Formats: sequence, structure tokens, C-alpha cells
Amino acid sequence: MNLSAAKILDLKFHSAGPIRPVMKFKLFSTVIFFPLFILGCEHIPGTLNVSSELSLNEKGNEVFTLSPGSYKMAWTEINVDGKKYVEIELSDAAGQKHNLQLPLPEDYKGSNDSSSFQLKAEEIKQSYDLTGHFKMHSSNSESVHTSEYCEIPAEGAGASYGYGYGYIGGYEYLPGQREVIYHTNTITYALNAELNSPRDSSSLAQFEAEFISTSIIYDFEGVCHL
Repeated sequence: MNLSAAKILDLKFHSAGPIRPVMKFKLFSTVIFFPLFILGCEHIPGTLNVSSELSLNEKGNEVFTLSPGSYKMAWTEINVDGKKYVEIELSDAAGQKHNLQLPLPEDYKGSNDSSSFQLKAEEIKQSYDLTGHFKMHSSNSESVHTSEYCEIPAEGAGASYGYGYGYIGGYEYLPGQREVIYHTNTITYALNAELNSPRDSSSLAQFEAEFISTSIIYDFEGVCHL
């Protein structure tokens, strides 16, 4: 009775309530995502702890310096014209925002896998080497067997269907219920990175961050009925 993940589903998501117009859209899976960050690529916020004065090359080749201290920073992996980059967003002590774009090698695995990376200063066009480790953990909740609100397409505007709802006027759907079985999947990405001097490998700064992605996966969806 499981639905195929390749099946095109006609899904409508909203809370129970009076009959009203809704928008329909197509999905190629039975997974509903709760996006917490920029989607299409992981946007991982964290803290950059600078231990020694650090010079960074911003987009446009402008150089700025961070003094020892803690700074808010975000790590985002992107793909531009088939090339991989990491965009780093951070604010300095004065609150001014800066944006760095670091080119990545083709064999870089990144946050899609539990993996380590080591990027040389000349590769990323910075004054420091960048090393780090991604750790990914996935967990599933217990299955939930319940009923939920759904909508049934009406046969025509102005028809009376009884059931206490009267005439539906220009609305397209009637409220109903369907049996469902689902579970929650949670994926946690932990990123620990270090900026090191290419001269003697001494530590200049550390970056710690975590990204959590949560989704509801439907294992069974019954027929919607009044």
C-alpha cells in the first residue's frame, strides 16, 4: 500500500476550516520539507572564533582584517556555471557585513556527506589554509497512524452537497478526512573548520556550525472522503 516516490501527487496543504479556494501543485515524492535555511544549498550559520589577527580577501579582492574575538558567520555551498564555491558571510566588530567566495576543487564532497576537507591558501585565494570536517547524522521517528484534513474536488460551482456545508458558490473543494501513516526524518550536519597559517600551520581561527533539516515522510495516504 506504499506510494511510489516517483508518482506525481496532487497535494494541497493547509489547516482545516471553511471551504475556500486553494492552489494545487505537483511533487515527485511523498516528502514534505520544513526549510530552515536557504534551500537548494545548505546555509549553515555558526560562530567564527578568531585567535590571531586575520586578513581575508572579500569578493572584489578587497581585503579586511578581523581582530581576535567571536563573529557570526554563515557557510553556504553554491554552484555557479558548473563550478563549486563556498560563500562565507560574516560581520566584523563594527557590524559591517562581508562576503567571501572561495573556489572549491572538483573532488570536494562537502555537506552532502560525512567527510573531511583540506584546502590550500592558493586554491581558495586567501592568506590561510582551510581544513575541516562534516559529520552527518540521520534519524527517523516512530511511525504515526492518524487521520488528517484533505479536500475533495467539487463537481461544479453552485451545487449543493449537503453535509451541513450548503452551496459552495465559486469554491473548488469540499473538506474531508483521509487515513495517513507517516514518520519524521531529521538530518543533522555538524561542521568544524579551522583556518591555519600556511607558513607554520598555526591556528588562526575556528568555525563551528550546525545545520538541521527536518521532513515528514508519508508511508501511506488513504483516499480522501467526506
